[in-house]
Amino acid sequence: MVLAVGSSTAEDWERAAQMAAAYSDAPEDRMGSVQLVQKGRTWTQKVLKLPKETFKPWLL
Repeated sequence: MVLAVGSSTAEDWERAAQMAAAYSDAPEDRMGSVQLVQKGRTWTQKVLKLPKETFKPWLL
C-alpha cells in the first residue's frame, strides 16, 4: 500500500501509481492499491505494479 496525500486529480493518481510501481518488491505481485487522502476523505484505487526500475521513486 502506498499512501499519497494531495488532491484527487488525475496527475496525483498517476504519481501515486508510479510510486506504487517504484516500490514494488515482489515481481509476482503485479497489483497493488494506492490510497489518496484529501481533507479527511480517502480514495483507494487498484494499480498495476510495474518493475521497480520502470520509475524513479517519487517523494512527497
